[in-house]
Amino acid sequence: MLSSPLFQYVKDVAAFNFYIDGDGRFIFEAVNPAFSKMTGLAQDQVVGATPEDFLLASDAAEMNSNFRKSIQSGQIASYYQTMAVPRGRIHWNYHIYPICDENGDIHRIQCVATDLTDLRRMEQALQEVERKNRALIAAMPDAIFKISADGVFLDLEEGKDTVLGIPPIQFLGQRLEQAMPKDIADTARKYIARAFQTRRTQMFEYQLTVEQVVHDFEVRVVAASNEEALAIVRDITERKTIERELRIAKEQAEVASRAKTAFLATVSHELRTPLNAIIGFSDVIRNQLLGAIGQPRYKDYAQDIHDSGTHLLDIINDILDLSKLEAGRVELHEEVIDVNYIVRQSIHLMEGRITDGKLQLGLNLSSSLPLVRADKRVLKQILINLLSNSVKFTLEGGSVTVSTYEETSGGVTVCVEDSGIGMRPEDIPLAMTPFAQIDSAMTRRHPGTGLGLPLVKSLVELHGGAFKVESALGRGTKALIRFPASRSEHKSPAAISTGGAEIVSIQDVIKAK
Repeated sequence: MLSSPLFQYVKDVAAFNFYIDGDGRFIFEAVNPAFSKMTGLAQDQVVGATPEDFLLASDAAEMNSNFRKSIQSGQIASYYQTMAVPRGRIHWNYHIYPICDENGDIHRIQCVATDLTDLRRMEQALQEVERKNRALIAAMPDAIFKISADGVFLDLEEGKDTVLGIPPIQFLGQRLEQAMPKDIADTARKYIARAFQTRRTQMFEYQLTVEQVVHDFEVRVVAASNEEALAIVRDITERKTIERELRIAKEQAEVASRAKTAFLATVSHELRTPLNAIIGFSDVIRNQLLGAIGQPRYKDYAQDIHDSGTHLLDIINDILDLSKLEAGRVELHEEVIDVNYIVRQSIHLMEGRITDGKLQLGLNLSSSLPLVRADKRVLKQILINLLSNSVKFTLEGGSVTVSTYEETSGGVTVCVEDSGIGMRPEDIPLAMTPFAQIDSAMTRRHPGTGLGLPLVKSLVELHGGAFKVESALGRGTKALIRFPASRSEHKSPAAISTGGAEIVSIQDVIKAK
């Protein structure tokens, strides 16, 4: 039988013959090498045996049943079967060819089998992937449309939270313009075309009324092939509602902030006029410009009025400056200035308070410091604020040191350092907050608005610079003003003054000026 035409021409598929013995059993008569490779059964193991000898009873019974059906019909028959063999579980499709003798009786059959195991495994893998994909789609809050390149809906999958509630039949086979409002359809066509052209995900949003409620939707379009695009639609109504509420809240806060700023500016202006009058007339009285005062105590009272008015005017000026900064109404009048010169001018203005506090003044001004493009008035205001803080919170006999130097990056740094009471590092953010006060015995003896450092920070940042405060409780405070290199302009050799580190008294500084 091995030399039969069947075995000669079926070398790449399994071929095997059976004969039927007197008891009606199917006995293996011959097998080819492909059969042995497929099943893991050698020819000498199989020939003369029955299917029951090496197959599971259920598998052998199914095979025998198929053989008998084919013999009864006398026709070629094909069957698909899964069975366990020494090589493992295989999936095969075999064709049964009944063989008749000269009397027309069937005593033999020939079989040709094709191994479908790898194909079946691939099918199972694909089915598993499909199952997972469908589970994923079902869990997603999206609807996924498959759309042809010419704008026809081909398929629809809806996730668990979609609000579309649209029967697929309403979309399938319909063109965009037939299933959607024209404006949305036109927008969809534009982004579908762009997805095909760019091969990149395109996104757009639209609004649609569903069950008398306006919903916001986000659509992501991706070209799945040259002929089909996927449109992934998500309901973003909740997100859009939150965004709108946040935007309204922000606008309301901005309106309130502008109203507060306008109120502060108005009140400050209204208070400045009478305060200037109080300060001016009290100055006339304390200096007895119109004649001597009969009662000496009146002069002391005039001094108190003048000091209180000046203090109140300083507070109002700080509030006004901060309100202008918050409103973005501060304009810098920039010019190229010598920072060291502005430092000395500022110290001169603080002359009285430094002397009264019996403080030692240290200067460490770089002689090669670049000129800086800045607002001279604003820089002087920054320095006076910092010097005022240092003088206020430094005890008698302490020191205040002002340094200037050029950064390696080309920027300019001004440092105001004192040996005062300092503050805890964790209190620094509070000190940088407008109107905040750090609670201590020293600060209670020297009340203020808490606007000094925040104002300095805002004015420095207005120049594109950076402001930093370093401090430790009982060890003093260091304030650093850094101007970026873009504001530096190097002096000509003739303009560079000789200088260096020095420790001087306030009188020496005034003389140097």
